Amino acid sequence: MIGATARYVLAEAVPTAEAGFPFSTLIANIFGSFVLGVFVIAGADVVASKRLLGPFFAVGLIGSFTTFSAFAVESVVLVDRDEHLLAVAYVATSLAFGLAAAWCGMGAARRFGQARR
Repeated sequence: MIGATARYVLAEAVPTAEAGFPFSTLIANIFGSFVLGVFVIAGADVVASKRLLGPFFAVGLIGSFTTFSAFAVESVVLVDRDEHLLAVAYVATSLAFGLAAAWCGMGAARRFGQARR
């Protein structure tokens, strides 16, 4: 509920025009990829001590904030509107920036963890 509410607030703050680029979903998915990347590294110790915290955060909070289904539908809508170049840009941007964000999040967590030791 928390993640879905945060995504709704983001969608209201960054609305998608009728014939526009779906920035709010892109932002949610990229930010969620970064946060999940951080959690995979930094949250491992916490998860080991609290069994339900990992699923709550990773699946519940981040899973409900990010949205593959909206990404898929928005991509198809762009194709249906004959916005093929925009659809390809949306898919490529989502994939490239999502992977980069997850990698950066994991790297940041590793560096921060090493700096604390």
